[in-house]
Amino acid sequence: MKNLLLSFLVVIAIFFFACEEDDVKPFEGTWSGTYTGGDSGTWEATVTYSSDDGVGVVTGTTTSSNAGGGNSQIAGALGSDGTITAAIGTTNDGGEWLGKFEKKDASGTWKSKDPNGNSVEGTWTGKKN
Repeated sequence: MKNLLLSFLVVIAIFFFACEEDDVKPFEGTWSGTYTGGDSGTWEATVTYSSDDGVGVVTGTTTSSNAGGGNSQIAGALGSDGTITAAIGTTNDGGEWLGKFEKKDASGTWKSKDPNGNSVEGTWTGKKN
């Protein structure tokens, strides 16, 4: 009976540790989607965690479908609540990528500048791969 109880407690402990890891890093992985507005195209980003504080690092790329649009880098932070604050582009043409990641879906807004220096903005959506 003691062995059965001990085995049960070990299984329960493993279950709780496994669940705890998911709760600390719920958005880890590769995400992708589309963006529209003053420019349109696709995006892909990876969320990683360097510690168990719940704050993720987001790195990725946007790929414009407009002629001459090119690619822009995405770099920023993802809060433990799923809120993303990231920069897109370079310091000269850069903008912002704001929004919210949920369990498997993400969405938000973006602002940047076109090749002529005009402000452009729009929305983005995506899913965890």
